[in-house]
Amino acid sequence: MKALDRPRPAGSSAEREAARYIAKTIRTAGGEPETEPFPIWLCEQTAVLTVFGSDSKASVLHIPVRAYDRPVRQCGHPDMPMIMSMGQAAAREQTDDLGWSGESERLEAAGPLLYAEDGGPRALSMAKGCIVMLNQTVSSDLYRKLSEAGAVAYLTITGTPIDAGQDRLPARRRISRSEERTVPGATIHCQDASMLIEKMAADAPQKQSSLPGSSKKTRARLTVNGSIVQKSSQNVCASVSGKTDREGYVLLTAHYDSVPEGPGAYDNLAACSVLTELYRRFRLCPADREVRFAWLGSEEQGMLGSYAYVQRHESELLACLADINIDLAGQAIGSDVIGVTGSDSFVSEIRTFLEEYGSDAEVRQSVWSGDANTFAWKGVPALTYDRDGFGMHTCHDEQRFLSAWELGREADLIEAMVRNLAEREITASERELPEEMEQELKKLFLKY
Repeated sequence: MKALDRPRPAGSSAEREAARYIAKTIRTAGGEPETEPFPIWLCEQTAVLTVFGSDSKASVLHIPVRAYDRPVRQCGHPDMPMIMSMGQAAAREQTDDLGWSGESERLEAAGPLLYAEDGGPRALSMAKGCIVMLNQTVSSDLYRKLSEAGAVAYLTITGTPIDAGQDRLPARRRISRSEERTVPGATIHCQDASMLIEKMAADAPQKQSSLPGSSKKTRARLTVNGSIVQKSSQNVCASVSGKTDREGYVLLTAHYDSVPEGPGAYDNLAACSVLTELYRRFRLCPADREVRFAWLGSEEQGMLGSYAYVQRHESELLACLADINIDLAGQAIGSDVIGVTGSDSFVSEIRTFLEEYGSDAEVRQSVWSGDANTFAWKGVPALTYDRDGFGMHTCHDEQRFLSAWELGREADLIEAMVRNLAEREITASERELPEEMEQELKKLFLKY
């Protein structure tokens, strides 16, 4: 973990170096890893917010903001089927340092600033023609309401009044893939938002009962520039044969990329270290069936590594008994949650195992956030191990907050779970998703 304790965003040289290091570690343990490269398409964006007060040029402010991340449809590019079907060496040659970029996109909006708090109906009734500041992340439903209300742009307030240093920057937020976005959006730190609300109040004194920050004299312009760029990512795969020749295998997965803001020790380098430890253990003492391992790239951009994996290995997934995905691990203080994207009977089997093992981990049956979804979408019973913790998606997600004792404890639990699954048969009923869950997954992956 010390060797990789730095940001590893999707498609970056740091992510590639991490993949090489993981492969080297597997070779050191006596294995034969395979690196599977794949192309990804990302939207790189910048945002600029300029605020004009009632006294014109004397009060022009340039406020730091961050454009909402825009996920890109990965199957919408003509190069992808060609590259995905290539052999490993050829694909790597094609994707290591791609410089392709699409046409630039520019969204710009200008109008009065309006602080709409949580986006209630009264506040939105005043949103027409305004750049609207909101307390909460803009969901698909809230975006629709803003658009219908005539808002020309939106700003999500992030952070706390006591932030300093890197925490003082606007946080990362993502818009849904589900709709075409024509209204630009960005995040703004709460200290800047508070300053603007006070400025609006000073520009246009109002009654206490009025909405805060509803001055028509304080105007702003939000400009978001973006372009689609093609980069490369990669999965690192390895396997350990079972002690019998029984058909089927258990798959263990974890993503090794991070968000740009921090080194991603808790999310998710800790899980990668657990997978590496389990690889060593199963080589020394095999499970009843084969165990496969996949360290996945580019999860933070929308499960792109697992999407590439199931595209490449789809014909093999019928033999996969289950996917155990680890996403968030290693902090001593916390509680365990296991999200199961699977059938009622599979959930029941997991609960029975945990009870016999002596774990109080909470089991939730849902379409869980993370790579397990991708395998469930392809009919594989899937679960995600999460441990509550501190610092996710921030500069504070550092190795110093992790516990070697806790990592060992997690490895013990996952090892026991793998051995249990490898000994039993997964019935047809356990592979059948509840209809609502199946429809939710289909809707999610239509966006790819």
